Amino acid sequence: MSRTIPSFPLPERNNVPLNEIFYYNHIYGDFKEYEIVYRRKISREAATIKNQYLGTEQIIINSFQYVQPTVKNRSTTSVRFATIIREASNLFEILSRMIYNKLFNVQENSNLDIKNFLTLDVFLNLRQGVLSAPLLQDDFSSSDILQPFSSLDTWDRESLIRKEHVPRWWKAYNKLKHDLLGFEEYATFENALLSLGAVYLMICRIYGDGVVGGKLERPMFGNSFSTSFAHQVVPVSQLFIEDTDYKTISIFGER
Repeated sequence: MSRTIPSFPLPERNNVPLNEIFYYNHIYGDFKEYEIVYRRKISREAATIKNQYLGTEQIIINSFQYVQPTVKNRSTTSVRFATIIREASNLFEILSRMIYNKLFNVQENSNLDIKNFLTLDVFLNLRQGVLSAPLLQDDFSSSDILQPFSSLDTWDRESLIRKEHVPRWWKAYNKLKHDLLGFEEYATFENALLSLGAVYLMICRIYGDGVVGGKLERPMFGNSFSTSFAHQVVPVSQLFIEDTDYKTISIFGER
């Protein structure tokens, strides 16, 4: 029988080092560690996640042919937007469950939900994730459309995740997951952007640059004085760039 895990207090941590679970906010001290990071970025797991993300992103880019990507159209509804919300939110759930199970001593079949997944903010600082989207025609920076986890701003990280902390794009996902009764209210351009931005941030936090955003750097040579990297051209997001000012990874020597 599956066990329900409360969102707080967090379960007991296992002994897996954080830098073996995700990329975000770690300093890697030697060339060998960077090679491990690189192999994770080009793994079959990362490739599968990347392909699913880019395929879903392409749906919203194609929609710009008939829906102008402007702030005034944030409430526009579409069957395609419903598809994006379901696909992106499902991928976010898969990734969150994977990281949660790697972080904590919980059973694989534990009954986890969005409130558990949002507590990953403690480790991944999701609330600070801010995106820009050059393809969008208006200035979206004055709204929170490009900050998918802004609802976590009021969570103190020391108490239960509550209803008000759950992002509206996830609420839309729950309304659209099993039927279309909430289509007119929830299958919106805004929720499609938010859900896609949420999974984009999650992928970047887990794998770093070179999967869905940024440059892929292949480590070529390293010693105690310097490091050599080759930049590899790979398909990445055509929609989002992360504007967040945060430290990701540091390697000894020069780049």
